[in-house]
Order: sequence, then structure tokens, then C-alpha cells
Amino acid sequence: MNDMKKKMSILCLIACMLISAALCFGHIASSKPVIVMCLMLFLALSVYSVMQDAVFPVLLYFLPWSTLLKASYSGISVYTIGLIAVCVLTLFKHKLRFDAKSLILALLIFVFSLTVKLINGKSLTLDYIKFIFMLALFPLICTDGMDKSGFRMSTLFFTVGIVIAALTAQRFAKYPNISRFIDVYSWSAVTRYSGYYGDANFYSAQVSAALGGWLFMVLTEKKPLYAGLYFIPIIVLSYCGAIAASKSFLLVFTLMLLVWLAALYFNKRRRPLVKIAVTVFIALSLLIVFCTDIFSDSLAVMKFRLQQSTDLSSFSTHRSELWLNYYNAFVDDFKLLFFGQGITKGVIGSRASHNTIIQIIYQLGIIGGSMLLIWGVNYYKLLLPKKPRRKDTLALIMLMIGIFLPWFSLDMLLFDEFFLLPVYFSLAVNTPDSLEEPGALLPTDTEIGGEFK
Repeated sequence: MNDMKKKMSILCLIACMLISAALCFGHIASSKPVIVMCLMLFLALSVYSVMQDAVFPVLLYFLPWSTLLKASYSGISVYTIGLIAVCVLTLFKHKLRFDAKSLILALLIFVFSLTVKLINGKSLTLDYIKFIFMLALFPLICTDGMDKSGFRMSTLFFTVGIVIAALTAQRFAKYPNISRFIDVYSWSAVTRYSGYYGDANFYSAQVSAALGGWLFMVLTEKKPLYAGLYFIPIIVLSYCGAIAASKSFLLVFTLMLLVWLAALYFNKRRRPLVKIAVTVFIALSLLIVFCTDIFSDSLAVMKFRLQQSTDLSSFSTHRSELWLNYYNAFVDDFKLLFFGQGITKGVIGSRASHNTIIQIIYQLGIIGGSMLLIWGVNYYKLLLPKKPRRKDTLALIMLMIGIFLPWFSLDMLLFDEFFLLPVYFSLAVNTPDSLEEPGALLPTDTEIGGEFK
């Protein structure tokens, strides 16, 4: 049975890669039949993975591709349709059973936000409807099918999706039908890439989450040989993050690495020889980065950007000014502070807050935000087992930095990552500490955690 799971997982990953490759070709050639075929195959694969209780890796693989999963440039992403379809299929698969608390809290948030929205004269939007729908039904998937995928399998799919998207976007960005989906920034004839995302910070947030996953597995893997193999995707993902030349990625990656080193050196289970080997490896990696031409373009962009940072405002790309504007708006308008806008696309001035916490207060106010906080606490109770496996605290902190620290510089509230990445973190908490065999990157029976509620 375990061998069959591995074979099906490999075939599923190959299917994901073939669909994404065909999707690239379809957009480059402007072939509507090929694009539509890829969208249908994505939906079919999502349906199949729901039936196999292994949908989360597929969703993570295609997350970096969500901007290309469109029949037209201005159309809605089929990734959103896929998420909704996954929720509905899971609901019917389990005979309309659901988590009552999640549904009640979602209804309360819906009634509250809709009332505020109508009072403010705002109309319903697809983003709003999808958000409420996901609040109500997404916990159902998390407590059943997603946690059966396993953290290692999910990290593998996530990484392959990011790497292929990053490298193909770097190669195909010159094609008009591809470049219109993304923004490619250039300074001094040096280019800054961001996969198929229009925002390098959203792209690098995915990279840092996947990087955190591999670094976490290095710390929890007891066999040095297997832990050494994990440095291969770590190196590749580091390159994918570097080509974005994102200051937030540089900050997150640096903090992750510092905490990761502390976790490694304070881990009594690790032999001194392993710690020395890792130190030498990191030193050699830094020499390669700064003394070769592999990262020269990214370093040039980063150097240019840092030279322009003369104070906190310029270093944060004027985010500190944005946060101050939103703070002043809350102080001046207590109705906004307590009730929010009712989940709209409105912004203060001409820019969004670039901070998930500020965005929650702006959209839902303190009252609605408190409801969402209660929903989040219940969400994690569903995701985590009653008795979580004991974990290295520093390792979990490092992973939290990689996954959640970017949320303080991005508006994640109405994006897919708001629901997907907490599940990814919970899988890390639930996963065993050691792989039993080299093939354990694929799911095993011991990785099936959590009980359907």
C-alpha cells in the first residue's frame, strides 16, 4: 500500500509539471485551446486528489502558477475556482458533515461585515464571497484530506512548483503574452524577477515558506545523509529568492538562518562533526555568493536598493509612512477602528496597508477582527492533534519566521496564502521527527495525522 502511494505521488507530481509546462506554452503561443485544456486538467487533477485525500500538495504546487491559470488576462483565476470546487467536493464526499464552530463564526463574520458594507454603500464582490465561503468550509478540508498528505510531500510539491515557475518566468518574461502577467523591474540594466507574480514580495514570501520547510526538516532529520540531501533544494530556493532582490526576503532569510543555526548548535542530538560540516558549508556558500558571478545581478540590484535606503521610510519602501497613515485614520475615525470597511477593495490614499494585521482592522475593525481571531484559534485546534508531537522550539520559531513574518509587510487577508500557509505550518507540527527510509519524502502511513471532525 505504501509503495502504491509513492507511485501515485510521483505520477501526480509529473502530471503537475506537465500541466504547468503546457500552460506556459499555451500562453506564449496565445493558444486558447491549449490554455483551456490545461485549466480543465488542473481542475480534474484537483478532483482526483480530493478523492485520494491528498489535495494539499497539488494546491501548493499550483499556488505560484495561480496568475497564469486564466483563460484570459483579465479573467478570474481558475485556481480560485479550484479551491471552491475542492471545498464543495470534500463537503459532499463526507455527506455534508462540517465543523459547526467554523460555520457559525463564518456566518457571524458574514452578517457583521455585510451590515457594515451596506451601511457604507459598498457592493458585494467575488473576493468577498470567496473569503466568506472559505471561512466556512476550508477547515473541513484541513481536518480531513490535507493533513493526510504529509509535510514532506507538501514541501516537495511546493518547492518544485516554485522552482519551475521561477526559472521559466525568468526565461520567458520577454514574451509579451507572459510579461503582461508579471512585473519585471530593472535598475541599472540589472533585472529583478518575481516568478509569475506581479509583486516580488508575494513571490518571495512563498520562497521563504518553502525554504523554512526544508530547513525545518534538516533540524528534525536524525540521519545526516538525508539531512545533507535537503541542502540541494535549499540552495536552489535561495537562488530563486535572490533573483527577486527583495529586501523583505533578505531580512526574513537572514533571521531564519540565524535562528536555524542557533537551533542546530544547541541541539544535543547533533554530533559536533555535523555542526562543523554545516558551518564550513555555509562559509563556502557565502564565498560562492560574493566571489562568483552566479548572484552578481541580484547582488547589484540589492546593493542599489540598499544604497537608496537612507532612513526607515526608504528602507521599508515607504511602508512605515503607510502604516502611520492607517494609524492616523483609525485614531480619527472610531467607527472605522471598531467596525472597519466591511471587507472591500478600498484603501487609504492610493495604496493598501501592506500589513495583514492592519488590513484586518481596516476591513473588519476591532469587533470583526476579534471574531476572525476566534475563528483562527478554532482553525488551529482543528489543524493540530490533541497531543502534538514534541518539537524543537527554535525549529518551529524558524519556520514561523519563514511563513508568517512576510505577513507583516503584505496584505494576505484576501489571498489564498491566508488559508493555505497555516495548514502548511500545522503539517510541520504533526510530522514525525525522522525519516525511516530515503523514499520517505513521499507520504507514509505514519504521516496521516488528525481526526475528521
